Amino acid sequence: MNEAWFFVGLFAFIFLLWIAIGGPTRGVSFGLPAVTATSVSATAEGSTTGSYFSLPQAPFAIGQTEIHLPGSSSGSSYGYSSGSGSGYGYGSTNPLITVPGVTFPATSPYRGRVSLAGSVGDASSSDPGEEYVEIYAADDGGAPIDITGWELLSGATYKYAYIPQGTAIPASGIVNPTSDIYLRPGDTAIITSGESPVGGSFRENECTGYFGSTQSFTPSLSQSCPSANTEMTTYYGKPYIHDPDCINYTRSLGTCRMPTAAGEANLNLTCQDFLDTYLNYSGCLAAHQGDAGFVLPDWRIYLGRKPLSELPAFASVNETRKQGPLWRASYDVVELLDREGRIVDAFTYD
Repeated sequence: MNEAWFFVGLFAFIFLLWIAIGGPTRGVSFGLPAVTATSVSATAEGSTTGSYFSLPQAPFAIGQTEIHLPGSSSGSSYGYSSGSGSGYGYGSTNPLITVPGVTFPATSPYRGRVSLAGSVGDASSSDPGEEYVEIYAADDGGAPIDITGWELLSGATYKYAYIPQGTAIPASGIVNPTSDIYLRPGDTAIITSGESPVGGSFRENECTGYFGSTQSFTPSLSQSCPSANTEMTTYYGKPYIHDPDCINYTRSLGTCRMPTAAGEANLNLTCQDFLDTYLNYSGCLAAHQGDAGFVLPDWRIYLGRKPLSELPAFASVNETRKQGPLWRASYDVVELLDREGRIVDAFTYD
């Protein structure tokens, strides 16, 4: 009898405790910690440290039976989808173009501030180093826009690549520090699918035309270097007027062209020293970095894709997708997405 009253009392106590903590109005909690958006900080040797990109929110709607994770081979990152559906929970379409079979993600707040030029340079080339698109920031676009971590995406093949960090004023012969790339109002960026001829992405300046003396660029770099004749009259010094051979040779050089050892062979040591000091990228940078207008409004950005011919014969499908041209020779959709996977601009071509 005593045992029965004990269990009755125990159940009564539990019931009263349940009522005290909320009873039937209390929700069920699984005790899992809340997950918040995080960011990844990238630190490379000699680079600045800062927030590189924010991890995207889940690119799918509750109740979907088919889910493509960011970066998977069956669908591109940041919630892009093809077909007639509304697209992994976004549901808005690109108001600029309509492409059968393609649904665009949500509109970016950068729409109108950053735009694609509307064509793919050398899209028929098998060399990603010759394939490029251009983006530009509106003249009235306000504050500089950080485009590092933005995505370029093929709407036809789902191939994609992310805009990397770059160097604002590169120096020759050293490991250059890198940081996020900012487009100022009126800036343009030529984004090449392949690897950089000089090892990284950079902003053009009055001296970068010298890079073209030893490397090939598609399209060609701006040839805005100070003329060799101007450099000579400014920096050669008092012997200038007494050295006609140096004057004639210097005037024969094209803009942004370094002298050759053969050309210098018959020149005196003073002339050779002048040529070696000033008529190259490092010398130009040292002499003119402080000039007004030294930095140009153009970036050269490289996505780092290798030609497919350089891949080993046993390369996986995923490795193959990350290399070679990003765009098809025809019938493709070029999409520019911000860090959150929202559409900034897009165009299609036949």
